[in-house]
This record gives sequence, C-alpha cells and structure tokens, in this order.
Amino acid sequence: MIARTVRAEHGELGAVRVGYILSAAYDTMPRLIRAVAKEHPDVQVVLRESWTPDLDAALQNGDFDVAISHTLPDRPEYRRRPLRRENFVAVVDINHPFAQRGSASLEEFEGQTFCFYSRANAPAHHDKLTTMLARTGKAFAFREDPASARRPPRSS
Repeated sequence: MIARTVRAEHGELGAVRVGYILSAAYDTMPRLIRAVAKEHPDVQVVLRESWTPDLDAALQNGDFDVAISHTLPDRPEYRRRPLRRENFVAVVDINHPFAQRGSASLEEFEGQTFCFYSRANAPAHHDKLTTMLARTGKAFAFREDPASARRPPRSS
C-alpha cells in the first residue's frame, strides 16, 4: 500500500485511489486534487467518499491507496500525516435563538437535540462529541445518523 502510494507520488502510476470522509469534501479534497494536479499532472486521482470504518477496511484489502479521515486504527502498515485541524461547530436553523449569535457554549444547548453520526459509522467523531457533552454535566438528547442525501447508510 505504501509502496503504491509512493510510486504514484513519483508519477510512476497512472492513478492513486483515495477514500475520504464526507467532511473532507468541502475543502480538504478540492485542495488536495489541485495540489496533485499541479505537482503530478500525469497521475489520475480516483475518489470515493465513505465512512471511516469502511475506509479502514478498503485500505486493508487494497481498494484504496490513501484515506483522508479524522482517525483510523493504529496499524503498523499505516503512515499518518496531519493535514489540518478542525473545530466542531453547531449548525442551527435560521429561526433558532442562537442563529444570529457568533458563538454559544455547549452548556447553553441543554435540552436541545444533537444530530450526529452513530459510533458504528464515525467512532472517533462520536466519542469526541459525547465526551465533550458529558463534561458539561447537562442533559442532551441525541439523534444518530440523520438521513443523508449524499450516501446510503453504512452496511454492517
């Protein structure tokens, strides 16, 4: 896997297969695609968006050469490189009381329902958010895996 990626980096392969999580589609992937096109114009980047656990499986079975994700399991055959740091943000309806504010503390969201991915689909994301919410000592409702127009639910 690493050798194939290095060969692609040196222009020795015609394509590099990249799996990525949905949140990377908005900024990280466009930047990556432009950078590869500039540095390695003869290398085609083949992209597929997926859930983190599926990215890991695809790397393991050779379907991807590279994965862009918040986390993947520690494996000796993986080489990691931080691309960027991201903060959590709250997205609220335009009519929500917080919509016109620049920020709000987590405690202020007490009693609100949080929609986010299940632990099965995005374990690191889920664990980080639930830990942050638990530290507030407040009560929050959760709705996991809201329907997505972008992709089907992860197959188990």
